[in-house]
Amino acid sequence: MFTKTFWNDLFVERIKRDKTIWDGDVFYINSGNNRQGVAILVSKKLKNIFLEVENDNGRFIHIKGTINDKLIDIYNIYAPNNVNERYEFFLKCKQKISKGKYVLVAGDFNTTLSSLDKSGKTLHCNDKAVKSLCNFMQEKGLYDIWRNRNVNTKVFSRKQVVQGFLTQSRIDYFLVSIDLKSCIKNIHYKDTSFSDHSIVSMKVDFSNVERGPGVWIFNNSFLQDELFTDKIKRIFAEEIGSDFYMSNPLIWWDNLKFTIKRLSQIYGKEKQKDLNREYYKLQNKIQELSVKSANGIQINSEQFLELKTQLEDIETYKCKGAILRSKSQWAIESDRNTAYFLKLEKYRQNKNVISEIKNCDGKIVTETNDLLDVIHDYYKHLFSCVSIDMHSVDELLNNVNVKLMMRM
Repeated sequence: MFTKTFWNDLFVERIKRDKTIWDGDVFYINSGNNRQGVAILVSKKLKNIFLEVENDNGRFIHIKGTINDKLIDIYNIYAPNNVNERYEFFLKCKQKISKGKYVLVAGDFNTTLSSLDKSGKTLHCNDKAVKSLCNFMQEKGLYDIWRNRNVNTKVFSRKQVVQGFLTQSRIDYFLVSIDLKSCIKNIHYKDTSFSDHSIVSMKVDFSNVERGPGVWIFNNSFLQDELFTDKIKRIFAEEIGSDFYMSNPLIWWDNLKFTIKRLSQIYGKEKQKDLNREYYKLQNKIQELSVKSANGIQINSEQFLELKTQLEDIETYKCKGAILRSKSQWAIESDRNTAYFLKLEKYRQNKNVISEIKNCDGKIVTETNDLLDVIHDYYKHLFSCVSIDMHSVDELLNNVNVKLMMRM
């Protein structure tokens, strides 16, 4: 979901035509002057499941669909900056948002819900807009799911350095219905160099299917790593001395590829661990500075911006790896759309997962053990011993003109 998109019809048509940019449904609305806009992108896996129900003036969009027999209502909103306009907007939301079992409201609410959502000396303002928002949340049975699971924690979704001072607030969040709470596996805020707003990531899982390991693909960026290339050279030097090098080059080649694969996997895991440690270290440092500023302690704004730059370098590196694994043909130089490529990579993995199957009785099964049983029984029956019609075999072989002779 996106807010403040400023998209126009021409831009969206380009996205829809180019499947390498986004292969799925795009729902969006802008105002007449393109000063605001909200959009919801639905992946190919759920394409044609969701339909747009309503939109309004670039600040409100509602789509509805059914997943695993559950009717889902999804709303993306972008509240105005002005208090009076925001108050009227939340009153309108109260009328438009349904009180269903599975409701999800996300977006930039442009207001905080408690004093924990504001930093520094600026106090949380309990104005009429906030009261209106809280009122419609209570009436519709909606919960701020992150705050519900992090009662006393301070995290901010908007961080901006203004005149050397860091101003922070949590104004971006997910509101969910009580029946949807049990389906939410995790939710967290993630600092990014792309915007002064954090990414709010939430995983909703209606499936109980387990997934095994994915297909391994060599990361050719390792070839720019001097330490890795030195290891590869040593492997070549050792393998050339193997007996298979001259006597059976095909076996030698397969063994060499397997050895390089194992080295790449081990090296890649260690390098990824180091990268993740550095990434979360930077996240923690940014969060520490954020908390200090929230408690009224003066921080070094240049240090804060430097940490954001270092975070950007790691995100750019991750983006390159995601491009490779996602096999995307859309990779524009200097385009750092990491989230797009990571989602595309995940989509490619999910596409190979069997999430449901029909058994011999015509019943749909979704549990992992049931899926394995159905597949096992199918192939057990397919390859079981059965009586052979020798007449049909002879008739087939008599019509084969070319024969292969194999010497043992």
